[in-house]
Amino acid sequence: MYCSKCGNELIENAAFCSNCGEMVKSTNTKKKKEEKKESIKEEVNNSEEIELQKASQGKRFVDFIIDYVVVGRLVIPFMVGLLFPYGDEVTWYVANIIFVILYFFIFEHFTGKTLGKVITRTKVLNLLDEKPTAGQILIRTLSRFIPFEPFSYLSTRPVGWHDTLSKTYVAEKSSN
Repeated sequence: MYCSKCGNELIENAAFCSNCGEMVKSTNTKKKKEEKKESIKEEVNNSEEIELQKASQGKRFVDFIIDYVVVGRLVIPFMVGLLFPYGDEVTWYVANIIFVILYFFIFEHFTGKTLGKVITRTKVLNLLDEKPTAGQILIRTLSRFIPFEPFSYLSTRPVGWHDTLSKTYVAEKSSN
């Protein structure tokens, strides 16, 4: 099956195109559609159910600001300074990178959310609307170190490289 927007080959039962982020129109049988629909619903407040959709660019930007500016530039350097008060510049740099990798990997692997995603009520899913594997989260985490990666949202298809390479996306609750 191929994406109707960009022509990219899709993985079986994908909810979104890994290349352009376009929502995929399913061609499965009625039973498979129902199973998939049930798998992406969450129970909220006395069995009220809601579906997930791709998170808005505004929420993704807020996630970025919270995770990179607040956590990455304030909290983690403070922690590194406390743990290595007499470390040289190389020690500080390496420790900072390790803490950033651990922050994103641990939080996104075990909870699907970082501090930014908790605040914006979004979470990471794979293209099948399931919890991503540890390998996908590792690729997602390491892809954040690609130079100019935050600018990947400014292209004609605003999908982050860390999403494209790891075949994941960030979902939010649908307002339907």
